[in-house]
Amino acid sequence: MKNGRKPEPQSVIAARGTFRGDRHAARIETYAPADPPVPPEELTERGRTVWAEEVTRAIAAGACEFDSSLFASYCELTAAIRAAWISGEGPIPPAAHLSEHRKLSELFGLAGPKSRTCGPGGDERNPFSRNGRKPGETP
Repeated sequence: MKNGRKPEPQSVIAARGTFRGDRHAARIETYAPADPPVPPEELTERGRTVWAEEVTRAIAAGACEFDSSLFASYCELTAAIRAAWISGEGPIPPAAHLSEHRKLSELFGLAGPKSRTCGPGGDERNPFSRNGRKPGETP
């Protein structure tokens, strides 16, 4: 494997609006099965509440059945952090828990820069989307 930054999938590049056939067409993108994540039986009630709130966004970002256990961990961690903040009693969650929550949120496309690239109307909001093209030319 080569050193350095790994190339992003074509779908991410296309969603961002920067796809170029001469540079990106030769890349191969693999797809996981389209089955949605399945909640495990050991998920707590608070975890199931978070699961119900977030699973549709995670599926839209590409989560599948293979991600079920990791997404369950994300839901339990989110529920524990919410409970700690809402109760107001005791110490706040450790920085390691908050950092891991942020990483999992970004991994599932629920937070961070990648969660904002797939929104509708990307070209209309981007003032630089026409750069490098002649007037009237479409991407």
